[in-house]
Amino acid sequence: GFSATLAPLVCYCGGAALSTLLYPRMSPLGGAVLAALALVAAVCVLKRRAGGLVMLALLSAAFACLGLFAGLLRLEGMHASRLAALAGERVTVEATVTERPRYRDSRIDLFAGAGRVTRSGRAAVVDEDIIVSIFCRDDCAALSGEGLTEGRRLRLTGVIETPKADPGADFDYGRYLRQRGVNVT
Repeated sequence: GFSATLAPLVCYCGGAALSTLLYPRMSPLGGAVLAALALVAAVCVLKRRAGGLVMLALLSAAFACLGLFAGLLRLEGMHASRLAALAGERVTVEATVTERPRYRDSRIDLFAGAGRVTRSGRAAVVDEDIIVSIFCRDDCAALSGEGLTEGRRLRLTGVIETPKADPGADFDYGRYLRQRGVNVT
């Protein structure tokens, strides 16, 4: 009935949600292996003509593993960064501001979507979220009227950095950024 129809879908969503807790400790390959094992178990039980409840449980487990695999695969794709390979290099990035900037005394931080990167005269198309830090010689508040609003296209030259992980700290800012899909600043 109703629960038998929804159970696999709910388990798939549960597996996808679980992937956010397990990534990066578990790779998409691990999720694929679990999904394959669960499907093989379901097929074996089906051949023995097991009861409906056993079959529903195995199919639900298989769907949970498939959701886990899909979630891990998506997270892996979010964390694959073409810009991270350029860490420490001076590049020019064309980006669009995606959030209102944060003004500090000597720095402006803003989230942007990078669309193009140029290094040593060679350009490449990218599609990544980045944090841009603009360092000011004087008070940054003077730049607040420069129109750094959402949707504004920017062309910036600077050095690519990767957020530093700090696993022992109460709050790991590098991990927080990577979970948001930001791999470089």
